[in-house]
Amino acid sequence: MDICSVTPTYNFITNLQIIKMQKNSKLSTIALIAFTSFNVFANIENLDNDRVWDVKNVDDRFVWYRVPGQTIWGHRYGFIKDTSNCENDMFFIEWSSYEDIKKHEGKVVAMTLENEQGIQANIKPLLYYVDNFTRIMQVGFFGEDQSHYTTTRAFELFNKESNIVTVSIDDSFDNFDIKSDTFITKGFNDARRKAALSCRKLASNLTLMTS
Repeated sequence: MDICSVTPTYNFITNLQIIKMQKNSKLSTIALIAFTSFNVFANIENLDNDRVWDVKNVDDRFVWYRVPGQTIWGHRYGFIKDTSNCENDMFFIEWSSYEDIKKHEGKVVAMTLENEQGIQANIKPLLYYVDNFTRIMQVGFFGEDQSHYTTTRAFELFNKESNIVTVSIDDSFDNFDIKSDTFITKGFNDARRKAALSCRKLASNLTLMTS
């Protein structure tokens, strides 16, 4: 696999900024979780096509584009752009659980990605923060893939050439009550373009404010 020139920059995202990201959509997410039925057997023929990619500005510095899970709305698969370099796409996963996952914070958690064609990739993202989303639910924030697969051209093609991607957490990591979810990757390219445009606009505004 050819390695892109882009390198991971998750260290720019502090815990406080993560909390701001999460609170930005917290109420709407709680409502959606409350009224969402589980779709455990998601496949190409049985998808909730309303669960599409959204693009959102956060804290006047970051733009995320992400898609909710087919099984659990509180699972999100996506990327973040930082206005310091809008060409970067920082891999990012949110994973909610009603079990206590705090003990895994700061650890590398092995995951497997698989698309509808049966093509698989093993990744090792870092669970670098766990937020007490409500009194009974936590949300883990993953990024900075230690396997470096998500910074390769192969991963970009993996998303472009797939309609769905299933993410599975390794069985050795307990306390994740649901360890697998499927995400629609159709719309990835459009979301990425919109995120890049929003990022450049934010970067221009920041330049004007500081000049």
